[in-house]
Amino acid sequence: MIQLENVLAEPILQAFGWALIHFIWQGTLIAGLLAGALIVLRKCSANARYVAATVTMLLMLAALVTTTGHLVFSVSHERNNEQSLAAAVKESRQSIPTTSKSGGSAQQRFHAVAELSSLASTASFRRWTVEKLTPLLHWLTMCWIGGVLILFARLCGGWVVAERLRRQGISGTVTAWQKPLARIAQRIDLSRSVQLCESLLVEVPTVIGWLRPIILVPPSALLGLTPQQFEALLAHELAHIKRHDYLVNLLQSIVETLLFYHPAVWWVSSHIRVEREHACDDMAVAATGDVLVYAYALTQLENLRGDLKSQLSLAANGGSVLTRIRRLIEPSSHQPRRFSPISTVCAVPMVLVTVLISSYTIHSEHNPELNHTASEQVAFATNKALTQARPLMPAVDQESHREVTSNIARDDTTGEDAKTRRIALSALDDHAGTVIVMNPRTGRVLTIINQEWALRRHWSPASVTKLITAVTALEEGVIKPNEQLIVSPKSRKLDLTSALAFSDNRYFRFVGDHTGFEPFIRKARQLGLGSPTGINHAGESGGYLPEQHSESNVGKMGAYGSGIEVTPMQLAVLASVIATGGSVPVPYVPRANERSPLIRPDRKPPDIPQGILRHISDGMVAAVNYGTAKLAYDPELKIAGKTGTTLIEGSSNTKVGMFTSYAPADDPRLVIVVLIEGRNESSSVAAGVAGRIYRALNN
Repeated sequence: MIQLENVLAEPILQAFGWALIHFIWQGTLIAGLLAGALIVLRKCSANARYVAATVTMLLMLAALVTTTGHLVFSVSHERNNEQSLAAAVKESRQSIPTTSKSGGSAQQRFHAVAELSSLASTASFRRWTVEKLTPLLHWLTMCWIGGVLILFARLCGGWVVAERLRRQGISGTVTAWQKPLARIAQRIDLSRSVQLCESLLVEVPTVIGWLRPIILVPPSALLGLTPQQFEALLAHELAHIKRHDYLVNLLQSIVETLLFYHPAVWWVSSHIRVEREHACDDMAVAATGDVLVYAYALTQLENLRGDLKSQLSLAANGGSVLTRIRRLIEPSSHQPRRFSPISTVCAVPMVLVTVLISSYTIHSEHNPELNHTASEQVAFATNKALTQARPLMPAVDQESHREVTSNIARDDTTGEDAKTRRIALSALDDHAGTVIVMNPRTGRVLTIINQEWALRRHWSPASVTKLITAVTALEEGVIKPNEQLIVSPKSRKLDLTSALAFSDNRYFRFVGDHTGFEPFIRKARQLGLGSPTGINHAGESGGYLPEQHSESNVGKMGAYGSGIEVTPMQLAVLASVIATGGSVPVPYVPRANERSPLIRPDRKPPDIPQGILRHISDGMVAAVNYGTAKLAYDPELKIAGKTGTTLIEGSSNTKVGMFTSYAPADDPRLVIVVLIEGRNESSSVAAGVAGRIYRALNN
């Protein structure tokens, strides 16, 4: 113990101990400056904030080293001064005469001795203070040494784990991905050789090493991710290698070990790690060109992540997945921001904020949305961040919304058009529902938002069934296109166009009763209802059509869709048949090694006269121009659509609003079907969602 105290009494160790104490206020001041810089840089790139945080940590280390050097020099210089002052005081006292004729000269010498004595006393007092505090300083230094040893052992353990990951559990090189890996490396201008291996010891893609980097991927990632998603995650890992993040992370861990006792160091270090992931996310998106694919890749990665994580490894699941995705798809987060004097003024008080408060505020990211599962959080962020803020939904709709966000997170986006999906998500906003965008001529599906609702859940078609009633009645000669009918004493005269435009229930109940059950069901089957559409998605529902006349009243069936169940995808096919003049397309998402059929092989196209379909189209256009679907209106695009609203069975206030449409009406290129569910939902709101999609795609 005496030997240890002798060692700690060395001037350089004493100076280092005082430097550690001085770093308490120095670290606080430097962290406050970073807090102010982050305010100024909050709209800049993630890499700019990363550089600022990294420079701050270097300044902290430099402050400790500089202070130590200054104190070593000061202690040595102070001891020399004390010896000189003591000698000068002794010599001056001996030189003062007892009596002197030259009193002025003696008086000056006396004052000089007094001044020297005062300086010597001050120096002696400082030395006495230091001597009294030295035992406490020794204990603080010993505690610091103990903390450093513990964290250094932890750091060495991380290195051992990293080396174990490199040497064990590798089942072989993933040869099939070497060419895509080289292609992505070329996109981000990475010339270094990188090895891609499959490892049984990692649960997410992980980078190990700096001089000889290797990317380890688990078998679950190869099986559970689509090729586009896996490619996006590889781009993220290559970005780490491009930026030499493994080396920076090692140096960062060393600084954390040396300055572990100061909360400001951990706060700055957390910012470095967060912004490092953000910067790599930006590079991955730039390399792959699709934010949504990368966002859903992170969603799947969240389901794969586990607790095993080495301090020296760099995994793609670093940081908050929800925060990372929100930042990527929030449009304003990519806009650079000019220097603002107001931000500088606001930054000044941040210097005075203590590091503990700063650390608390940075890490307290409470949000009620975080109570959901990881997949629900990511899906909700992907949907919400693309759109403007909306009022909170009623509590009764939250269950449906949680179901929808979970469904969207599980959507298979392989082969979909990323831009169309992004626009559809933005238009759907916070509505609980589903959206289908399809080419009516080829059946090529551009996107399906919430595939569970669109393909596997069936609904009452509500007033959309009026389209089938109208086609059947015209073919059977029950009505004439321009004939005006008064179907009840309280009704006004209506022709077919006006009846479709305003979705008149009395009109279509009357027409349905006179059309008959058999013709209606036969025509519904020809128009794509009652059986799966054949889309290349698993588990598609075929809906339901009644087999016997007694099961449903034909008038109610023709006006409200009573007794009928359809999927939104079947409504998309129905709109395609009307739009194209009678052909029934097979919806498909283009995928590798899959043929794309254009018509149903098991069904003949319905032989519907073109004149009848033109009259139906006129009524659908009227619905958008001045009828029930006015919210879909676009002066630059002729849209044809039909609305429908119904109540959820067993509920008195939960409604389903749907809108089936195509455009341009004269030369159809798109079919859009929107279905939304909630207390405040309606068919007109669904039409508004479709209108936003049409306008965005048209622009």
